[in-house]
Amino acid sequence: MNQLFDYTSHFNRLLETSTNSTDNSGDNTTSTTETTQTEILQTTCQIYVSIYMILFILFIFLRPKFPRLYNIKQSNEKLNTPIAQESYGHLAWIFKTFQFNYDEIASQCGMDAVTTIRLLELGVKLSCVAVVNSIYLMPIYKFTGVGGSEEEGISDPVMEVSLSNLSQGSNSIYATTMAAYIFFGSAMYLIANDFSWFISLRHKFLSQRRVQNYTIYLSGLPKELQSNHAIREYFTHCFSHHDSDIVADV
Repeated sequence: MNQLFDYTSHFNRLLETSTNSTDNSGDNTTSTTETTQTEILQTTCQIYVSIYMILFILFIFLRPKFPRLYNIKQSNEKLNTPIAQESYGHLAWIFKTFQFNYDEIASQCGMDAVTTIRLLELGVKLSCVAVVNSIYLMPIYKFTGVGGSEEEGISDPVMEVSLSNLSQGSNSIYATTMAAYIFFGSAMYLIANDFSWFISLRHKFLSQRRVQNYTIYLSGLPKELQSNHAIREYFTHCFSHHDSDIVADV
């Protein structure tokens, strides 16, 4: 924990150094100290990767010890499903989760579970698009930018492969514009596909003979309808002119 506090303090000092620097004449200037941004990136990774690894290791060892907390469906007979029967090993669950398809998850865990997983997958896909964009953007920034010239260049390794390395009016900015169109175009395409998938799965889910698919929740009823008999009589009257087999029950 003390090491984490040291990382945080060092990170704050790096931010102050990179944003507020004073030259010999007393005027405020922007710091271009070598590797400043690289040190900030390294410290950030050290902090958050350390936190992630600690929490992940705790989850691995606590999950089998507290099944009621991490596998509620298995410990509750009313909620138990075939998917929740096996908890698997400390790391085997990571690979086993990919064996279940959307239909199994939707039928046993509900639409909210499968749509949450689909949303997380959308984030992964968009991240992959960003990674692909960086494969060609980073070399463009490095080799067409101002580079490491002592007068106006950038000597920080991280800054050299970023947009900050391009000089004003550089034609390389068109690559950034193209990358933006690729990213947002991919996002709209993926979202449109997810909407089509959701509509299809939603219709399939609602067509199943489940109680919740044929149940209506009523609220704000007038006093004359606040009884089971009155509600049954009311809906029976509403559907009396339909030829289809409709049964009103409370």
